[in-house]
Amino acid sequence: YNKYIRFSSEDISINEEAIIQKLINNGTIISKDEILLHTLGYYDTLITFLIGILGIVGVIAFFYIKGSSEEKAKQYAKKSTEEHFKTLEFDKKIKNKIDSVFDSGYGESFDGMSEKLEKLDKFTKTINEKLISLEETNKKIES
Repeated sequence: YNKYIRFSSEDISINEEAIIQKLINNGTIISKDEILLHTLGYYDTLITFLIGILGIVGVIAFFYIKGSSEEKAKQYAKKSTEEHFKTLEFDKKIKNKIDSVFDSGYGESFDGMSEKLEKLDKFTKTINEKLISLEETNKKIES
């Protein structure tokens, strides 16, 4: 029991020594090495637990920040797109593009195509009228 208590055997009686030995055997008295081991174990467990909590908080923070930043980016893109489409400069650019398409000759071909479609429509109606008259003539010949 000298590793537990530092004193000479002359300072205590045999009775006291027996009581001290009994307390050491029961675990009531522990050595300074055991106290140090228990303290280190406690702090080791505490540090491990705190590192675990820090890791969990880090993962949660990552997904929270990722989600909120994606949402903010979508809102910003939508807002800036709407603002861009509402500007006069955008309207002028679109008008210039449309004018350049019609000025480059496509507009004339569209007009010409419209006239051709009208002529084709009239031709189709004429053919249908002639077919009807031929069918009527054919019915008269058969009867």
